[in-house]
Amino acid sequence: GVSIERVPALLFALATGTLSLSPVFSGPSLRPALGPEAGLRLQIRPNLIGLFSARQHFFPFHHPRTFSEGAVRLRWSPLKAFAFELHTGFITHGLEGGLGTYYYF
Repeated sequence: GVSIERVPALLFALATGTLSLSPVFSGPSLRPALGPEAGLRLQIRPNLIGLFSARQHFFPFHHPRTFSEGAVRLRWSPLKAFAFELHTGFITHGLEGGLGTYYYF
């Protein structure tokens, strides 16, 4: 990681792969995908994390062949093993957002 004005930061780049299973709407129901993912994770406070990420997936056997996603996530941990997350982002054909909870074990 790197440090920006005393704010711990981590810049990352990954090669990712997924294998999705879904109802058959069009094309095969088992969909492998490969692609790059990159982002920036900032520790704003000891219990508050910001994450900015983007990814591109290529589906060799499905149409459309590509899927893009960009997201901004804010994760707050009031307890060591529990966190809330607020996220928003864009996907290939629209916008999404949500609120989630995490339990770390």
